[in-house]
Amino acid sequence: MNILFINPPYKSKIQEFLGAHAPLLGFGSMSHQMEREGHRIEILDCPTLGLNLSDVVKFMGKVDPDVIGITSTTPSFGEACKVVRAIKNLKPECMVVMGGPHVSFEDYSTLKSSYVDVVVRGEGELTMRDLVKCLEKGESLSKVLGITYREKGVIRRNPDRPFIEDLDALFVSYHKLPMSRYRFEGLNYATIVSSRGCPYGCVFCSSSLLHGKKWRCQSAERVGREVRFLIDEYGVKHIEFLDDLFTFNNKRV
Repeated sequence: MNILFINPPYKSKIQEFLGAHAPLLGFGSMSHQMEREGHRIEILDCPTLGLNLSDVVKFMGKVDPDVIGITSTTPSFGEACKVVRAIKNLKPECMVVMGGPHVSFEDYSTLKSSYVDVVVRGEGELTMRDLVKCLEKGESLSKVLGITYREKGVIRRNPDRPFIEDLDALFVSYHKLPMSRYRFEGLNYATIVSSRGCPYGCVFCSSSLLHGKKWRCQSAERVGREVRFLIDEYGVKHIEFLDDLFTFNNKRV
């Protein structure tokens, strides 16, 4: 199947202040899973590439996707919905899937108020893989864990998917991302998320709700190989670790 992942056109004040955009690791990780299954993948990082809504529509016409995945934070949700509306106007039969922090918590309201077909809650790598398998085979989505979807006008919420334990098994398809466009202070820039989950419950943070209260991590060796790969393959000079709790295990650090 043809799968297109879209980061919607949205001007983040934080990104404008820093003058940098971060690689879309979630899309990259899901793309790796999809490529292993033989699907054709494209990633459109609109903020990084300076693309607007009309650019998205033009690109859609070129790749003719069967499934479109869109990410959304709370600030970018409105722009994401505009993209969804444009997609449905151009190709109504296209399956539109939305994921990200906002819709993981607001799955019902998202499906009630937009043209989104499926919401992926939480970690998307295995959920997206199973979802596309069902779509390809024409099977019911009722057994896909971690999704909320609309079926004949009725919103259905499947059980949560267990969190991924073996993070060493996940890889990012960096070749699908515009790596040369990710720069910080004039240097090639990349990000790494080497652990997920948090055992604490700070009232201002959604991490433990989104990724679970069990801290899970990639091995130090696995992280080291990824750092070396980014340096050798893309000339990266600046790497930022985006873990919510990077220093949880001091020996590993």
